[in-house]
Amino acid sequence: MITYLRDAANRIVERKVTKPGDADQVTRYAYAGGGDGAFGILNTGNVLVEATVGLPGGATVRVNASGAAQDWAYPNLHGDVIIQADSTGARIGARAA
Repeated sequence: MITYLRDAANRIVERKVTKPGDADQVTRYAYAGGGDGAFGILNTGNVLVEATVGLPGGATVRVNASGAAQDWAYPNLHGDVIIQADSTGARIGARAA
């Protein structure tokens, strides 16, 4: 079963996956402002452990709590991610069509 917890602005702030016999899998989300989409994931102590940062041109970078880049995503003109790269800049997988 999957349950969601929402804040006063009706944004999802927690997603919990419950499977019989397994520990619950809980993901908490952070927001920067009232109309923004989720930009980060919080741990059980509500400390930011991962954030996604939008860059000029639509590219995004996912960073860990210390600010180190984990991976990059580059979109086409429509905003679809067509290339991903790891923290060193090496492409991950093939270019999407």
